[in-house]
Amino acid sequence: MKKAKPLIDEFFLEEDYEALSKGVCAGFASCYKLMKSNTALGNFQTGVPQWSHLVRTYVEFGIANSGIEKMAYEFRPNAARNCWHARFYKNGLAWTSHFVGGASNKRSVARKAIYKSELSNRTLSLFPDDDNQADISQKLGYFQLLHAGYSKIPESITLVIQSRDQRTIVAASPLPIISSSIAMVEEVEEIMNIQLLDIYEKDENEGK
Repeated sequence: MKKAKPLIDEFFLEEDYEALSKGVCAGFASCYKLMKSNTALGNFQTGVPQWSHLVRTYVEFGIANSGIEKMAYEFRPNAARNCWHARFYKNGLAWTSHFVGGASNKRSVARKAIYKSELSNRTLSLFPDDDNQADISQKLGYFQLLHAGYSKIPESITLVIQSRDQRTIVAASPLPIISSSIAMVEEVEEIMNIQLLDIYEKDENEGK
């Protein structure tokens, strides 16, 4: 299997990888703190499984506030329009982040989805006679950031490039886990709380 990082190096600086790792770790730490401080989430049987949904949100928020230079992001609905996902961009490179479980329940690939297939069309073929294989060109590309674990620190962070049909991974590279600073974790918590409060207040005012 190819290494994903040399292909992504066409778009990323070394400090971008560090910022990406710190953003993921800040998301995990913030989500862990929320789960432990909230009895309904951390100790109530039906609350514990919410980790997989919450950590995805916190990680996306952590990446969005990681300080990667020239990075932009947008939110797009899925094909069924019943949930949203974040897409990140830099220099023609696009990526999405995905929680893949942990320990013995860890998946090796992200779940198949139409929007991932659309993003995969940004890539070129590794082999001219095989359209199912995906690579990154020097102008456009797409990769997935897979994160795993159920604790304060991620179990793993992996950069992967899937085939266009999303059946296999054709390139992968582990990302070193670089713990974010306490200040960064607190910043993610504070900004996220402010934005959630703003959304709540807008809903309350519209309901009057």
